[in-house]
Amino acid sequence: MILQYYKITPKYVEALGLTNTLIRHPDGNYLATRAVMARIHPDIDRALELAGGIALTPDQARDDQMGIATYPLPGQEPQEQPNQESTMHNA
Repeated sequence: MILQYYKITPKYVEALGLTNTLIRHPDGNYLATRAVMARIHPDIDRALELAGGIALTPDQARDDQMGIATYPLPGQEPQEQPNQESTMHNA
C-alpha cells in the first residue's frame, strides 16, 4: 500500500471538528489522512469527490505545505506566488 495524503476543503474539516488537529495548507485547505477520509465515505474516490479533494504523495504534501509547489483543488485557481526578486536596492 502506497502512503497517500489527501487535500480537502475546510468545509469537511470543520464538520468533523478537526480544524485544530489537521495541518492547514497556506491556501486554507487541509491535509487529511486515509482515516479522516473514511469518516467522510469508506470509498476513497467517493470521499474525494464529496470533499472536493485530491490525493497527494508524501512529497507533494510536503511541497504544498512548504510553498514549494501548489496543488489546487478542483475548481480552485492556483494562488499567485509572491515575487521572488531581490529586495536589495543600489544606494
